[in-house]
Amino acid sequence: MGEDFLKKLATNSGGKAFFPDDLMEMDDAFERMSVELRRQYSVGFQPSDFITNGKLHRLRVLVNSGSRA
Repeated sequence: MGEDFLKKLATNSGGKAFFPDDLMEMDDAFERMSVELRRQYSVGFQPSDFITNGKLHRLRVLVNSGSRA
C-alpha cells in the first residue's frame, strides 16, 4: 500500500519512484536519476529595464526540437 501511494505521489508531481531490492538495482536507480537530472534545465530572464516593483513580464519561449548544431 505504501509503494502504491509513493508511486502515485511521484507521478502526480512529475517524478518517479524507485524501490530497489539490492545494490545492483540501487546503482541502476541512481544512474537513472543522474541521467534524468542531467537532461533538465532552467531558463532565467531579466529585462534590460529591470526594476524591483513586483510587476510581471510576459515572456514567450520558442523551442526548436530539431537536430543539434
